[in-house]
Amino acid sequence: MATTIVFANQNGGVGKTSMCLHTADALVKAGNRVLVVDLDQQDNLSSVFAKNIYALKQTLADVLLNDAKTVDVIQKTPIKYLDLLPANLSLSELDARLAGEDDFENYLV
Repeated sequence: MATTIVFANQNGGVGKTSMCLHTADALVKAGNRVLVVDLDQQDNLSSVFAKNIYALKQTLADVLLNDAKTVDVIQKTPIKYLDLLPANLSLSELDARLAGEDDFENYLV
């Protein structure tokens, strides 16, 4: 059974990225497979694992906006059993597209 852990807070600088990285590391060390999903257009989490986040062919934005298959966008990391669904500045397009939608707050549900 899969478990989902979310680190979310509207404020910046509260430790979301650090907590996510450390929790993912602890889970992998405990023998779990972990998929880290970066939903931040600032791509700090993705930048930890990807050398050039802007050189990636696809990111989470392609999954959410362009119907890309999640399995095709997931990136392997140097850490065994830790994979990444990366984000970059292209995720900011999601804000623009959802700005006029009635149920925008439920988009990811």
